Amino acid sequence: MEMENLVTGRHPSHVNLPRESSVTAADLVMGLTVIIPAYNEAEFVGDTIRSLLAQTVPPDQIILVDDGSTDGTGDVGRRAGITVIRPPHNTGSKAGAQNFALPWVRTEFVMAIDADTTLEPSAVERLMQSFVQTGVGAACGFVLPRRIESLWERGRFIEYLFAFSFYKQVQDYYHRPMISSGCFSMYRTELMRRHDGWPGRTLAEDMDLTWSFHQAGVGVRFVPEAVCYPIEPYNFRFMRKQLHRWSHGFIQNVTLHWKGLLTVPFLRSAVAGFLDRAAVACRHAKERVAAAGVFHRRPRDPGPDTDGSDSAS
Repeated sequence: MEMENLVTGRHPSHVNLPRESSVTAADLVMGLTVIIPAYNEAEFVGDTIRSLLAQTVPPDQIILVDDGSTDGTGDVGRRAGITVIRPPHNTGSKAGAQNFALPWVRTEFVMAIDADTTLEPSAVERLMQSFVQTGVGAACGFVLPRRIESLWERGRFIEYLFAFSFYKQVQDYYHRPMISSGCFSMYRTELMRRHDGWPGRTLAEDMDLTWSFHQAGVGVRFVPEAVCYPIEPYNFRFMRKQLHRWSHGFIQNVTLHWKGLLTVPFLRSAVAGFLDRAAVACRHAKERVAAAGVFHRRPRDPGPDTDGSDSAS
């Protein structure tokens, strides 16, 4: 596949591309490239692509990273007329898939969006407005579940309403959003290249990248008018896996960044608050488990020939 076809996104077939590492900041052109990392997302990625094409400011390039899918995910992208690239083997993470596509981004801005996430029609336009400020390197939007049917989806809807209507607004007031959400965020391409793309050293690459930006003095903004709708876990099994990943990713990032956090006043206070609440939650959980053990433990049956004591006869 020729490079001009990659840039325009018009090539109709599956491709494996050699890496290009010679692109410099001076080579970047004004515009936006969207990267969609996807592994077996044929059911949802079509909605994501249509949502991007329907934007008031549509992206100049959409790259779908078919990360070893076996369900025809790449075919969905090819039918939509966007660029589809496929690593030689599964990269093992969303960060890996996004980094695979980063070397071919030729635009000043790059956006990452999950393959199961759709956008309000003006979401891209509203995020791009944040970059009028030269110090801003990343921007994220308001997140709401696309489906609100099961108990778990309804709980997540309430959680997001509170988090993004209150916590995120306060964080943005101090110019310190704790996370530029991985499901929908936009960045300056040159900045991402200087930071070697999305980090893959933790389970929460979006938190890792955001905290690195704060420590480097890079501006991160939250734009509540830019709304996205991901598919959230619909049952306990999937919710548990997601929360396990998020909680472990948070601890990994605290361990990794704790020295740097001390230099970012609001962020260190916010992280300390989360750690305190997590400690309280763990303590209550242990107490409940212990109480359940006391009330549900069945007494030992001493048998017909003993009095229940442990002493030998």
